[in-house]
Amino acid sequence: MRILVTGSSGRIGRHVVAALQGAGHQVVGFDRARAPQGRTIIGDHEDLGHLVQAARGCGAIVHLSAIPSPGGVPDLEVFRTNVLGTYNAHAAAAALGIGTVVSASSQSAFGWAWGHRNTPPRRLPIDEAEPDEPDDDYGLSKQVGEQIAASFHRKTGMRAIVVRPPLVSMPDEDLSWALSRPDWRPCLFSYIDVRDLAEVFRLAVEREALRHEVFNVCADDALAAEPLSVLLPRLDPRFADVPGLERLTAGRPMVDNARAKRLLEWTPRHSFRGGPA
Repeated sequence: MRILVTGSSGRIGRHVVAALQGAGHQVVGFDRARAPQGRTIIGDHEDLGHLVQAARGCGAIVHLSAIPSPGGVPDLEVFRTNVLGTYNAHAAAAALGIGTVVSASSQSAFGWAWGHRNTPPRRLPIDEAEPDEPDDDYGLSKQVGEQIAASFHRKTGMRAIVVRPPLVSMPDEDLSWALSRPDWRPCLFSYIDVRDLAEVFRLAVEREALRHEVFNVCADDALAAEPLSVLLPRLDPRFADVPGLERLTAGRPMVDNARAKRLLEWTPRHSFRGGPA
């Protein structure tokens, strides 16, 4: 399949391009800078015309381009860039009759990472039923992006798959710094190796039976030095009353990746600790 990948030159985009090419797909990159591999069209995702021209002849769009985190950029720019890019990716697909868009959201849509939300989750591990309650511009941009995907699915019937990564680690990246700074809100003690994340995007493109889904994805081990069933109530006594806390033993993560595993037939294979997750 010919696939347009926005943000193809980014730290995640390069690995997604490699995963798609490794599976035999023809990839067209779309970015403000040239990707190290394959063809890249230089453009701006805030320009719908650029995206429509780049996506002609494609069977799917993987939308990754975004401002990846707040800080150093005005809040309005973060919100506008992320929301407009997501809208335009889906609008370009609709204009061209492209039946599949797989877009990157973020765990930040829940509202804990960058905002003021500090109440514990309603149950553990956190699954896709946990409501999005962001009060920050970045998390809000991701929540709106998910709603855009759902809207285009309802309107056109396109396959609109949304992937929610946590902290993304590069191959052989040392994440030991996170173990010495225990704080449940920024990343919910979850992470994913970029190679495992790239496989999620590939599988989401290829699983044609899936129509509209939102997937939490993460490694099978928590980004913590001790079981979260012990650590979380020590950090915040309110966790003692959260249903499911007792399940977070033996390194189990705080975020539930079971839906992605089941529907994508996916298994994370890499751990920052070395070897399989």
